[in-house]
Amino acid sequence: MFFCSPITKHAVLLWLALATLVAAPLAHAAEPLLISEAYWVDEGGKATLDDAERATFTPFEGSIAKGYRPFALWVKLRISGRDSTDQLAIIVQPAFLRRIELYDPDLPGNDAPGTPIMSGRDAEITPVNHIGLDNGFVIPSSKTPRTLFLRITTTTTLMADIKVSPVADAEFDSQVSAGTLSIYFAFLCAFLLWAIVSWAVRRDLLYGLFALRLVFSILHLSVMAGVLRYFLAGTLSAPVRDLIYSLILVTVVAVTGSFDFKLISEFGVPRWLQRLAWCLLVLPATCVVMVLLGHTQAALHLSALVVTLFVITNVVLAFSARNEERAPYGQMAINTIRVGYILMALVIIAPALIATNILHTGVPVMKVVFLHALITTVILFAILSIRARQKDLLMQEALIQYEVTERELRQESERRAEKEKFLAMLVHELRNPLTVIRLRTSESSASGKAVHQAAREMAEIIERVELSEALEHANGQNQTATMDLGDVLREIVAEHPAASRISVDAPMRLIVATDESLLRSIVRNLLDNAAKYSPEASQIRLAVAEQIQNGVGGTRLSVANEIGEAGVPDGERLFTKYYRSQGAHRWPGSGLGLFLVANWAQSLGGTIGYEGPTAGSDTPLVRFSLWLPQ
Repeated sequence: MFFCSPITKHAVLLWLALATLVAAPLAHAAEPLLISEAYWVDEGGKATLDDAERATFTPFEGSIAKGYRPFALWVKLRISGRDSTDQLAIIVQPAFLRRIELYDPDLPGNDAPGTPIMSGRDAEITPVNHIGLDNGFVIPSSKTPRTLFLRITTTTTLMADIKVSPVADAEFDSQVSAGTLSIYFAFLCAFLLWAIVSWAVRRDLLYGLFALRLVFSILHLSVMAGVLRYFLAGTLSAPVRDLIYSLILVTVVAVTGSFDFKLISEFGVPRWLQRLAWCLLVLPATCVVMVLLGHTQAALHLSALVVTLFVITNVVLAFSARNEERAPYGQMAINTIRVGYILMALVIIAPALIATNILHTGVPVMKVVFLHALITTVILFAILSIRARQKDLLMQEALIQYEVTERELRQESERRAEKEKFLAMLVHELRNPLTVIRLRTSESSASGKAVHQAAREMAEIIERVELSEALEHANGQNQTATMDLGDVLREIVAEHPAASRISVDAPMRLIVATDESLLRSIVRNLLDNAAKYSPEASQIRLAVAEQIQNGVGGTRLSVANEIGEAGVPDGERLFTKYYRSQGAHRWPGSGLGLFLVANWAQSLGGTIGYEGPTAGSDTPLVRFSLWLPQ
């Protein structure tokens, strides 16, 4: 497949290495140096070594986990004696435990048996309180069996897995683990570099979120593996380190959730489900506030539950995605998302349930979180690769469509130029013969009048064609002037051939500011239209009144006439170019008059409207209304 890069091919080898990391502690599960383990929970957290020596301990094997509890966990270890003088290593996992105290009366120079050696996140690193990246202690061997006590407190989930082995073996295992982690982090950094470069090239927010997700995944794993403790122990104080660790643990879910929600939402997830998912991001913010207020363990407990909720939400979102637009590779991406998020859910829910003490199993299973980071990164890389391929194809299609559209527009422009050239030639060639006809024909006879009338009508059609073409090249600049609208209308009516049929209802004085030339053209066209298509001798009503429209003051001018033989026009097509009703074809015309009126009205900032006849009216009327703003 196209997303199988060398990075993903090498992932198989890294998974094998990580399997070694996860399984390494199991190799010492039957370590003969550790005879027995037992635990006691100090719920008050104030017990001393004397109290622990008198307490009743519960035997256990493997791991012990108590969830997010503000208790102190005491562990009693019985270590076998051995003839060798080699030192022993006590390894306490997981690495994110905050404070581990070792009480061993056989430690060199330990004159006060009640004085412990410290390990954990809060402790400064010394040669005897860590084994590589792990918490632990280096202690001397003894020829006889002896009993040691560990006291563990933490703000994280309270759990422990304890191993005892010779120092040489422990250091070898530590070096293997550290080498594997180095390869692992290098692998994640390679993906991080790819995400940053992809974001820089594509400027796609999702790649930026993916890079941020990888940064937080690396920081989260650094806390889980003890890397941050190892490098920051000598730099920052214990409270500051604990605050940094806690903030990383509670914010990583917000960063990963933001990326996951945005990625899945691109594939047709219902909007209500998207909004619900984004609302869940308030929960990590609540955890941050709790950490800052000092309720760290409660915040981390809530964060672990939020992780489970987010994982379930991602699966629901993935299965609600639809390839509605039938985008190329869309279904492949959706299938990859569904399978991928199910796998991610399987490898993250187990550690989360262990941390909350809902699932009772060993601490080594917690290391599945390392596999989770790798699996999710590879799966998300594959999804992003499919998505990028899909976007590239869509962009290519858009580019092709743009080129086709541009070619069509160019052809249309050429056709328009040819048409304008033809119309200009036609108007010029027709105007001269019409002028000759009108000059050489007398109106004294009936036939002469008919010729003159036909010539006038042809001249009007030519004029409207010219006006229609001029509209397409108009610069939209009007010559606004103040005038008395009533006087202008009465003057227009007086000059109109059908003046005897037109009644004017206008105030004696109504001052408006508009382009008088365009206004006159609109009114003349409306009156011509009314006179042409109304019955002969019927009345045409021209009325003017002030009117507020959409909260804006203005003037409404209406022209109403009775319906003639042409019938009722189509109101939806009335103002379109070249429209003429079926019954209007018996009269000469171009179908441009009302088209011009609508454009002129828009140029004046007004509107033109049409009202058909009212049902049941004795005298059916059609009405054209022009509204102009003040």
